Amino acid sequence: MSDELTPRSFWPTWRSNRLFALLLAILLTYVIVWVAIVVRLTTLRVEQFGRTPQNPPVITVSGQGKVTGVPTTAMATLGLDITNPDVVTSHRLNIERMNRFIEAVKQLGVKAEDMQTSNFSLSPQYRYEPGTGRRFIDGYLVSQSIRVKIRDLSKVGSVLGKAGEEGLNQVSGVDFIIDDPKGMEEEARAKAILEAQSAGAKIASSLGVRLVRVVDFSESVSDPTHLKSYGGYGYGILAESSEPQIETGTLDVVANVQITYEIR
Repeated sequence: MSDELTPRSFWPTWRSNRLFALLLAILLTYVIVWVAIVVRLTTLRVEQFGRTPQNPPVITVSGQGKVTGVPTTAMATLGLDITNPDVVTSHRLNIERMNRFIEAVKQLGVKAEDMQTSNFSLSPQYRYEPGTGRRFIDGYLVSQSIRVKIRDLSKVGSVLGKAGEEGLNQVSGVDFIIDDPKGMEEEARAKAILEAQSAGAKIASSLGVRLVRVVDFSESVSDPTHLKSYGGYGYGILAESSEPQIETGTLDVVANVQITYEIR
C-alpha cells in the first residue's frame, strides 16, 4: 500500500530504464559542450573587439622602362578659309581648291581612304555701321579642313608643298605616330618590371627579410602616338610653294610600374 502512494521520479534509474538513461546522459554531454563552445566564442569576440586586423608586412617598389622608336606615319590636318561677298562664289572657290589639292595628294601616292574631311562650315561675316551700330553682312566665310594620313614619311614635305601650291592657308597640326606601338609598350613594361624586381630584392636583402609573394601591381604606359606638332603656322608655312623640310625625329615609350611584396 505504501509503494502505490509513493510518487515516481521522472528521471529513470539505471536499473529500470537503461536505454533512456544512456540517451539522456549523451544529450546532457552535448549540451554542456555546446554551451562551452558558445561561451568561448563570445569571449574571443569580446577580446578582439576594437582591435585592428593584423595585415602582413609589405614593401612597395617601383621601376621604369623606356624604349625609343621611330615614327611610321604622319597625320596632317590642312585647311582652307575663303571669304567672298557672294555665298555661292565663296563656296565654289573653296570646293575647287580643296578638290585640286586632294587630287594632287593622290598623285603623290596617298590613298583616298587615308583622307577624311574633318571640318566644313559656312558662316556670314558682319560689319557694323559707325555711329548707329547697325549690323550688315559683309561676306561669307567657307572653311574646310581635311585630315591626311601619310604612310610614306618622305612625302610629308611634298604634301605640305602641294597645300601651298593650291592656296590652302591653315595647318592645324602635323603629328608623327607609330601605327602599332604594342611591341614597344611590352618591351618598356618588361624593363620596368625587371627594375622593380631588382629593387625589391636589394631592399629585402638589406632588411634581412625575404620576398614571399606579389600582393599588388599597377602600371602606366605613355601614349607614343603623338611626337611633335607643326600646328599654329597658319598661312605662313603654306604660303611658300617649295616643300618645307620636316624632321620626324624619334619618340619614347615609357612604362612605370609599382609592385607590392609581402615579406617575412
